[in-house]
Formats: sequence, C-alpha cells, structure tokens
Amino acid sequence: MGENLNGATMKDTKNKYMAFAISGLFVILIGILAFVDHSPRYQRFAAHNLGPFDTLTTFMGYAESEEAFAHYTDIVFSRLEELHRYFDIFNEYEGINNLYTVNANAGIAPVVVSQDIIDLLLAAREAYEITDGMTNAAMGSVLRIWHEYRGHGAANPDYAVLPSLEALTAAAGLMDISRVIIDEAASTVFLEEHGMSLDVGSIAKGFAAGLVMEAAAQAGMENMLISAGGHVVAMGAPPGRDAWEAGIANPMFDADDPHAPAFGDLVFVSNGSVSTSSGDIRFFTVDGQSLGHIIDPTTLHPAQRFLQVTVIHKESWMADVLSTALFILPLEEGYALAERTGAHGMWIDIDGVHTVSGLYIPNQNNDNWEKHWLAIQLADCELPLPLTPGVFIGTDSGGHYGDVSVAVTISFGGVITAIEPIDSDEAAQFADPSFEQLAENVMTAQRPRMDAYTGATQPSHAFLNAIWHALEQSIALGPGGG
Repeated sequence: MGENLNGATMKDTKNKYMAFAISGLFVILIGILAFVDHSPRYQRFAAHNLGPFDTLTTFMGYAESEEAFAHYTDIVFSRLEELHRYFDIFNEYEGINNLYTVNANAGIAPVVVSQDIIDLLLAAREAYEITDGMTNAAMGSVLRIWHEYRGHGAANPDYAVLPSLEALTAAAGLMDISRVIIDEAASTVFLEEHGMSLDVGSIAKGFAAGLVMEAAAQAGMENMLISAGGHVVAMGAPPGRDAWEAGIANPMFDADDPHAPAFGDLVFVSNGSVSTSSGDIRFFTVDGQSLGHIIDPTTLHPAQRFLQVTVIHKESWMADVLSTALFILPLEEGYALAERTGAHGMWIDIDGVHTVSGLYIPNQNNDNWEKHWLAIQLADCELPLPLTPGVFIGTDSGGHYGDVSVAVTISFGGVITAIEPIDSDEAAQFADPSFEQLAENVMTAQRPRMDAYTGATQPSHAFLNAIWHALEQSIALGPGGG
C-alpha cells in the first residue's frame, strides 16, 4: 500500500516538507476539503481519557447519535485500559499476569500470559529484526537505569548525574532478545536469566492503539481517529473528505517567540498511522546538556542526532517502532530503513535541518517553513453551508485541566473573524503562541484544519473540539440565523 519510493532521492532543507496520505497513492497537499458533514445522518463526536499508557488519549469519529458514539467510546477506552494493564512493566494487578509479572519471574519460571502479550512480544521480536536491533524489547535492564537517573535528575536538577559506563555495560549483558522464550502453544513467556527485563516502550502504545481501533471497527464504526499521546491512528475519513488531518508539532517552537510556529507540517492520513519520536518529552539535564529518553542500544546513551522524527505507516505498531528506530539511526541508514519498510518520514536534526522521504512540497516562496500550508486561498475552502453571523461559544470537556471554552465570532458574509479562549485554567496553560497559531490556522482556512496533533509541543485537542462545537452551532441555525 502506498507508492514505491525506491526511486526517491534524499532532500536536506529547512524549507521542504512531507504532505501525503495513506490511502492508495499519497496525496500532495494542494487544496482544502470542506469540514462540514454532508450527511445529516452522522455527527462528529469526541471523547478523552487520561490514564492508560500515562497519556491523554482522544478518540473521535462520526456516529448516528451521541448514544451510539458512547457505545464505541466504551469499547475503545475499556480495551485500552485492558491493554495498559497487560503491557505495564511497573505495576502488578490482581487477577492477571502482565509484563511486570514476567520481569519479576526472570530466571525463575515461565509465566502464563494473555494472547495480547504473546502477540505484542512476537511483534517486538519482528521489530528487532526489521530495525537491526535499534528497537529491543529486552533492553529493560539498561532502560531501567536511565529511568532511575532521569527521574532523580528531573526532580533534583542541581544533582543530576550520568549513570556509570560500567553499570550500563553490565546491564547490556542482559538484553539478548533471543533469551526471551515465547511458547505460543503454552501461552508462556520466560526470561532465561535473573536480571533480564522487558521494556516495550517503543511499540506498546502503537500496538495498543491499533488493537482498540480494530475493536471499534468490528463493532461497526467506520470513520474514526485516535490520538494517544501524539500517536495517531486513522480509519476512514470524515464525511465529505478524503482523509483525516494531523498537525506535526514544531520541535523548535518557543513560547517566548511570537513568530515561532507551533506546528511544522500537516499530513493527511486514512487507514494508517502517524507517530512522532522526540527527545524533549521526557528528559533531564546534566552539565547543560539535555538528555532524552530514547536510548541508542549501540552507545547505551540517549540518541542525540535529531530533535524529532515523524513516521507515517499503514500499520500502527510499525509506525511507533520506526519513529524510534529512525530517531536513533544515522540519517542515511534510517532513510534506507524507511524505504525498505514502506514508511514515509520527516527528520529534523539538531540544527533544524529537515529531511523527508516520500512525496513533499518545497516551500520556495517563504522562509517560514510553516506558512507553506497556512497561505491558503479562501476561495478554495468555501463552506457548503453559510455560517450564521454572531458570537458562538463552544465547550469541550477534554482539557488537561478541565472544561475549556472558546468564543468564535462570525461576521456578516459568514467569515470567521475571531477566536478567543474564555478564561479558565486550561486557557491560561495554552493561550500562548501555540493557541494563537491554531486560531490563525482556522481563520486562514476558514475551518479547523487539524483533527489531531502529533509531536512533543502540542496544544490541547480540547481547544480544537471547542471550536468545532461553536461552528456547529452557527451552521445549525442556517442562513439568516434563528
């Protein structure tokens, strides 16, 4: 699925982007698709859950009624919580054997586990082979050391130190994935040596997101998207559109710089996944050097080549795995791996230089690398129904700090002229240049341009959903108002 990229050439530039969709051929970003649901039978809904996989998860889609969507939401979030418990390496749960149980029995005895754990570890073994060991689920002994030092350093920055090379080297002797024994017939997992430890951070979230979307699809939902901490999986598309739209965060975003774009690009995706790996999500600083959470298995230290890597792939777990591997590998090797696996990616190195694989559009007329997709002709994005003039309040309950509300002003002629956050704790947190950039996007395109976000510096989905709800009120009144 997707185009053969064997003939693609590598491009290094600050002003070149990827803009493509997973659904047959990848689509070049050239136009705007209307956001209004053409079918009155279906409505757009969104729900949020904070907890599983230690992240905020947003699930959205189109359903016949709020009750129908609530049914799908229950399926998605219940399944996500179940998988979180199975894949958790830090906590045990009454009545189940999970990866914590497997690690606790290293060198002691095989552990009977669920089929979900068997399938995850089989995928992790495949990922190890595909990435030539750059992602290794048996690397828990090393990652545990870094987790402890990172936690201590983040809490006590004046006393942050690096783990010793001797400790890391000793732990590396326990990360042989061939000694993770998976008995499919008996449904058991055994770590052969005491001290071995599984850590599935490079695959678990993507694997789980794919499974929960499959569960919703089997229940009958067709057009939906899930964003779990920036890992996006999309099925189908909103009515009247060809794909969902995901904004990629700008890792060089600076809240103190009013001209810094919050988003680096926009990708279209249908029946596929977008995953971003970044070094500035979980990090600590030692002697002025920022150290991220993605560890290079060849050096046993944090990978330092890139600020951020984004991958699009048709398989959710593969996108998750590849974004990690490509963050670690040198550019040439990562580029070759992307081509070999049918993935498309965008690398942003520590100097801010962009490299893309797959189709892209160079921005030849503007030094601001985000303005490429902001400079949209309004004539190309007319709404199929005119918006009613007035000020409309939209509210969403999915903010990190509670309910959020926005006021959207529609002028005569149906033009969106202002979007303002209404005072709240959430507004105080996000009403900075990132929100201003989002509002500018909406007013430029005259519709919300993004369904989800991926990357480290992402504003709350709740703001975008609140804008949706405000516009829906204007549309519902019809021409001339009510």
